[in-house]
Amino acid sequence: MNNLPKLGVLLLAAAFLFILNTSCEEDPVLFLSEAQDTDGDGVEDRSDEAPNDPCLPAQQMAYTGFDVFNKTWAGSDCDGDGVSNGAEFEDKRRNPYLDENMQDEDGDGVADFVDPEPNDPCVPVQEPGYLGFNSDSQVWGDADCDGDLVLNFQEVINGTDPYLACNLNFDPTFFLGELRTIDSFNGEGITIGEIGAACGEYVFLGGGIFNQGCFNEDVAIPFLLTPNAPDATEGTVTVAPVTYSCLSEDGTETTQFTVAGSGNYQGELGRIELNYTMTTPDGDITGTLNIRSLDDSGDDDGDGGDCDLNAFDGEYNTVITINGNEDFGNGILTQQTDGCNDFVLSGDFLNLGCGNDFAINVFLGAEEDGSEVIIDETQFTCTLESGENLVYTFSGFGEYSLAEGFFQLTEFTLTDADGNSSNGEIFFESSGGGDEGGDCAQNTLEGDYSTIVNTDGTERFGTAVFNAGEGCGDFVLAGDFLNLGCENNLEIPVFLGAEEDGSEIIIEGATFTCTANGTETEYTFNAFGSYSLAEGFLELSEFTLTDASGNQTNGTVFFEGL
Repeated sequence: MNNLPKLGVLLLAAAFLFILNTSCEEDPVLFLSEAQDTDGDGVEDRSDEAPNDPCLPAQQMAYTGFDVFNKTWAGSDCDGDGVSNGAEFEDKRRNPYLDENMQDEDGDGVADFVDPEPNDPCVPVQEPGYLGFNSDSQVWGDADCDGDLVLNFQEVINGTDPYLACNLNFDPTFFLGELRTIDSFNGEGITIGEIGAACGEYVFLGGGIFNQGCFNEDVAIPFLLTPNAPDATEGTVTVAPVTYSCLSEDGTETTQFTVAGSGNYQGELGRIELNYTMTTPDGDITGTLNIRSLDDSGDDDGDGGDCDLNAFDGEYNTVITINGNEDFGNGILTQQTDGCNDFVLSGDFLNLGCGNDFAINVFLGAEEDGSEVIIDETQFTCTLESGENLVYTFSGFGEYSLAEGFFQLTEFTLTDADGNSSNGEIFFESSGGGDEGGDCAQNTLEGDYSTIVNTDGTERFGTAVFNAGEGCGDFVLAGDFLNLGCENNLEIPVFLGAEEDGSEIIIEGATFTCTANGTETEYTFNAFGSYSLAEGFLELSEFTLTDASGNQTNGTVFFEGL
């Protein structure tokens, strides 16, 4: 009897062990089933809306929970870019959840992940005819991939190739919109200009091109402009034989005409002159067609021979002002033989240290005895004495007067190769032919002087010598004119501007060393004043003397001839 309880306990224990053993055998199977991820997308089948589709649920580009070793996931293409997930994982530049082909920051049609310069729409360089760009991209549109000074978006509007340079060196809008046509055979009318498909091609539209009274507006005559040189704003124009129909006023009949011709254009003026031959039902006729802007006042003397502006031919000293600082150079204005208003400016007129010959086109507009001076944006190379070549871009405008005999640029912009710009103005003074100051009225001021120096009401006296320099108006001031006790020879450049019988005196940032009692002191001297040839005086109405420690002295100097 005593063993029965023990037997019951043993039976109970055996039953518990059987149940426990059965549970342990079934749980791993249940666990494995619930944790299974058939498609390898990192989402367990029991929670996966599509357990056999590795791309569902859709994931963000930063997602990394996938099983790269799962063949189903690796063989799929979750971003739809044509490259499998596994291949994108192996290519560290790509992402299985991002279509890299859609990422193009600069709009050049080259995906950022393979673009050597993803923020430069002109890299990589493309061949003419390339059409893979995104014309809606502002980054691409604001670039100039062919370097012809016409922005990409404008080339798309114009119908020209943004990857084929076509630079005629003038503003193409000169030949766009409404224009005036003057025909030696048929009179005057209006035409419309637009840019053609070929480089340098303009198409002139409308029934008034040759002023024949055509009442149809579908007449289109292509003009091809070819510059005389790569940097020229002028050149030749040709019209290949083209046939068009001219509708009568009553609209009942049309007449066929064929026209061809050649001539010249002036891009900076927006003018075309075409000598043409027109074949009509009644035979051939010849004429001259002029195309101009509506506000063009007309032709000037075309040969530059009998032209009032000839007076500006010659050599000049230049006074350059940049940010209030003055400098001095020299230049030559040469009138062109093919136009009264066309000049070329050469020489180191900006005092950049250029030793080479370069030429900049200048246009002088005509109105009574004077008008505007225009220098369109021009690139030139300045060769320094060291042999270094510096590339600049220059543009400017101003005015001139034949009656008063002056010529000036009231505003100019000079830009170096790094894009740094300087703005200023230039006044041109005739140097009398560059005779090194020989025939120059200011030369009468050469000589020895005593000076009266006034500083804060205190007067002292010195001596000075004025010597004429190389150009008219250029002088060198020597002597102890400030009475500093200088025992050495010192020389300071001085410029005398010319106006009637006298004008201003300018000394700009001159430095000199004064040796007194064996001590050398460095000074910087700035001054301005006036002079009169008629009255024979020279005066610095204000000067500033600065020593090496920055101490300044201000005063006046009056020069009296000895």
